[in-house]
Amino acid sequence: MTDVDPEQLSAEIRTFISKRTSLQLATHDKHKQLNVSYAPFAVMGEQFYILISQLARHCSNLQEVPESSIMLIEDETQCHNPFARKRLIYQVSAHSIERGSASWDEGMAALIERFGPFAKQLSSLADFELFRLKVKDGQYVKGFGRAFSLTGNDLSEVDDLMGQDKKSAR
Repeated sequence: MTDVDPEQLSAEIRTFISKRTSLQLATHDKHKQLNVSYAPFAVMGEQFYILISQLARHCSNLQEVPESSIMLIEDETQCHNPFARKRLIYQVSAHSIERGSASWDEGMAALIERFGPFAKQLSSLADFELFRLKVKDGQYVKGFGRAFSLTGNDLSEVDDLMGQDKKSAR
């Protein structure tokens, strides 16, 4: 068994997320036609906010089938081995946020804080829709033999997938 400190791992994951500005998004429509795309994001707790055009296929996919997967991955130029890039994968449920609601204001404030006036400009376009991606569970891979399952209401339950060492940050 390996010794995993869930609080330290959680801090490492928060740092990893903060160093990325876009996420990869895997979606499908009601006919199970797959699509992969990306979107710039802002994060608050275990929720990601993305602003995407209704013209994009992944927007209609999220409207039809809100269950999807996202991935944040280490930059290729910064990794030691392309076969073992650090990555964070979450299963999420997407929720479209109504324009003018308190949730819209909160999500847009986070995006504008992160991306500046361009995010505000996009939000004024009628075809752009704001989604909140609520994280259900995840997996953090730090390299070969260093993978962790993240579960629980606040993702504080950590399973070392190699050592099967389940711990909780609480």
